[in-house]
Amino acid sequence: MKISDIVLMSDVDGTLLKDYGDIPQKNIEAIHRFVGKGGMFGLATGRSVKYTRMVAKELPINFPCVIYNGSAVYDFEQDKIIMPHYLPETAKDFLITLMENFRNVRYIIATEESHYDVTPEEFENAPMTYLNPYIMTKTLNEMPTDNWFKIVMNFDSNMMEEMKFFCETHAPQFHFVRSYVDLFEIIPRGVNKATAISGLMEQKGINHDHVACIGDYYNDAEMLKAAAISAAPQSAPEDIQALVQMIVCKCEDGAVADFIGRLEEMCDG
Repeated sequence: MKISDIVLMSDVDGTLLKDYGDIPQKNIEAIHRFVGKGGMFGLATGRSVKYTRMVAKELPINFPCVIYNGSAVYDFEQDKIIMPHYLPETAKDFLITLMENFRNVRYIIATEESHYDVTPEEFENAPMTYLNPYIMTKTLNEMPTDNWFKIVMNFDSNMMEEMKFFCETHAPQFHFVRSYVDLFEIIPRGVNKATAISGLMEQKGINHDHVACIGDYYNDAEMLKAAAISAAPQSAPEDIQALVQMIVCKCEDGAVADFIGRLEEMCDG
């Protein structure tokens, strides 16, 4: 296999960059080198189009990017979302149920246009550690229900098991994923980063054996298990590390660059 045969899909937060910080220069240089050798590079993230563009401006991205944890794909060449998967309109009813049962939670709806904080004003104890820079505020009644990619819930991490149990018990028609220590997301059933990547490979006629993925958290699990070549940084939880073939250096030390170096050794050695 040559580098020009490989599609490399990288998670963003906790993998490519650390906690909304800068991309390590090692990663930028390695990705330029990888693409210069003919490799195909894209992102696989839970973030929106706007956030993906913000990250991508420093990178030679030459492959469509998975966004919203698999609910859509953004094609830079066409400058548009492709392969969208929206939550059914019944998601609003379940969101109302959640608000009735969990008042110390911040609720955010992700659409193509933006992220909208729909947390009722009386929820005074709702946290706000979700740092997406494009959040707008609306009431739930102001939101159309035909274009929701996902719902993000931000709450004290001690509530995670309770929230997970409630959601999976009351709404099996959705898919739920933990995307950060205090973030839990509702996305369409049957959707994740792996399904989006698989759809892209089929669309472009690329052999699955040529797919390499790197990620660090539970929303990356399906993608890492499905990849032909997989890696996770040392900073990933142990059960995520157990899913991959390679453990690379910590995120902040240039995990993506380390992975690219290993790929180059495989292909050139």
